[in-house]
Amino acid sequence: MGLARNVTYAVAALVALAFFSACSGRSSGAVAEPRDYMYRVTIDHCRITVPQLATAFRVDDRLLISAAHPFIDLAEFELFTSEGDPVPAELVALVADKDIAVIRLLTPSELGALALADAEVAPNTPVEIPTFDEDKRLEMNEGTAVRRAQVTLNGEDPRRSIELDADIVAGDSGAPVVVNGEAVGVIFATTRGREGGWAVSLLEVADVMATIDDRPSVVEPSCG
Repeated sequence: MGLARNVTYAVAALVALAFFSACSGRSSGAVAEPRDYMYRVTIDHCRITVPQLATAFRVDDRLLISAAHPFIDLAEFELFTSEGDPVPAELVALVADKDIAVIRLLTPSELGALALADAEVAPNTPVEIPTFDEDKRLEMNEGTAVRRAQVTLNGEDPRRSIELDADIVAGDSGAPVVVNGEAVGVIFATTRGREGGWAVSLLEVADVMATIDDRPSVVEPSCG
C-alpha cells in the first residue's frame, strides 16, 4: 500500500510539473544566467530583532521560489536582485509543511528565469547551488545530490527531499539546486556537525507551483 501511495503521489506531482512548465513557457531553449534569476531577501520578524536572510530564485517573469521557514512570523521583507537593487514584491504562498514560499514581482522581469527540471535528480548526481557570500556577492557552489528521502520534522509533515554533500550555510535557505541549468530542489536546511544539507525535491515544488493562479492572494504579515 505504501508503494502504491508513493507511485500515485509521484505521478500526480509530475503532472503538476508539466502543467506549470507549460504555463510558464520554460521551453524557450535558452539557459538563464544566475545573475538574472537569483535574489536576496532580508526579513523582519515579529519577535526577532535582527533581520533574517534568505535566498530566492525566479522561475518565470514574475514568480520566485524560496524556503518558507524564514517567512514565518513575518513583519515585512525586502527583495534584492543579484546586483543589490531593491525590487517591489509580495508574498503569495507560504506552505510551511513543505517549507516552500512563493514571491511575486509587482513588475514582470525581462531577464531570463531558471527552468524547473522535468524529473527528480538521481542519487550521486553533481549539482550546482548559486548562493550569496558574506559580502552579498553571487557565487556558485558545487556539490552532490547524495540521495532522495522522505524527511519529517518532529515526526510530522513529511516532505520529499534531497540530501546534499555541499557547503550550505545560514542564509542559503531558498537557493536552488541546479543540474544542467535546471532546478531540481530548494535548500531548506544545513546538516549539523558536517558539511551538507537538505533540499525540498522538485516534486514538492511542482505541486505547490501548480496551485498558483494568475491573480494569487497576498500573504499578510503576522504583525506590523
